[in-house]
Amino acid sequence: MATLAFLIFIAVLGVGIVIPVLPIYATEFGATGLEVGIVFSILSLSRLIGVIFVGSVADRYGKKKFIVFGLLIYLLSSVLYVYAKTLLDLIGIRLLQGLGSSMIVPLAMAYIGEMSPVGKEGLYMGIANTAFFLGLSGGPFISGLLVKKWGINAAFWGMTSFTAIALVLAMFFVPSSNNSFTKSKDMDLLAILKLIFREKTYFSLCFIGFAMDISRAILMTFFPLIAHLKGIEYDEIGIIVGIFLGVTALVQGPLGRLTDKFSKKKIILIANILYSILMFLVPYFNSYHVLLFVMLIIGITAGAAYPALAAIMTELGRNKGMAKTMSLLQIANSAGMFVGPIISGKAQDLFGLSAPFVVSSIFIVLGIFLVLTTHELSYNKSHSSKA
Repeated sequence: MATLAFLIFIAVLGVGIVIPVLPIYATEFGATGLEVGIVFSILSLSRLIGVIFVGSVADRYGKKKFIVFGLLIYLLSSVLYVYAKTLLDLIGIRLLQGLGSSMIVPLAMAYIGEMSPVGKEGLYMGIANTAFFLGLSGGPFISGLLVKKWGINAAFWGMTSFTAIALVLAMFFVPSSNNSFTKSKDMDLLAILKLIFREKTYFSLCFIGFAMDISRAILMTFFPLIAHLKGIEYDEIGIIVGIFLGVTALVQGPLGRLTDKFSKKKIILIANILYSILMFLVPYFNSYHVLLFVMLIIGITAGAAYPALAAIMTELGRNKGMAKTMSLLQIANSAGMFVGPIISGKAQDLFGLSAPFVVSSIFIVLGIFLVLTTHELSYNKSHSSKA
């Protein structure tokens, strides 16, 4: 369990480590603002495509093989950052890194899902999500320390070192998959996707996850800009964003236990109602301390919703194949992280700085409506409750 959580942490840590240095690194190659955006978004697109293919075969051929191969790709891409010579090289490296990431996070989560006892899916997936968000929040902090002392390339060598450790752990400590879901082998990811769009309950799960990740992408992309224009200092902006990501990570475990005791549907609804309201109001707060408090609450609401959603998908995975269902969460994540900055950036150009946060709220409200109009979101009858 600890090894698998560490693998998730490492994969996301690698993404987090390059976030602070990537814009500076890209501009050294003469990148425009649009090209910097492409460099950022291309990893999510690559991960999305990779997850679609990997999720359809990993349950059949063994998840460990794909995790190890993904870490090898991740290790290679980490080294290649140092030797990039052109902007095209950088885009290619991001594509490669996204492909490697697609083989690590969803499959490690699938392993954890298989390990979770019936009735404790929320707790186990809460631990997995803690690793995810700790990696995301810890990456920029580690990067800042490395770059300040040794320069930009130190961030890439740091990512390389962490990935090498994860690769060794995966090779020697991750057990081979037992492929226990033999009855679902004939149902590939395309069939699962058809099921999602045919059955409203499944579609609502993916859409609410997609909306939540659009909101997270918008916060990470546009909050620093709007906060800076309000006169908030750079170090204070870093603290606010760090509080949001850190709190989201730290509450995953405790709130994961909560999802095992109460209606997962109600938790998702209440958390996202608060999420949508606060996201809409973010542009109207001007005080550093108020924004710090607001982002703290947003982090808690996100921290409540993610394990509840993942727990439901874990229950679904017991019947449909764990790698497939966890891949669906990663598809929603990658799609949200890719689409969010693009559509909200266009909205900002057309309607002003507050527009991205309105876009975020609209998507979450649509997700709330879909979840609200479905039956109780639980696939384990012995642990479900009425909504």
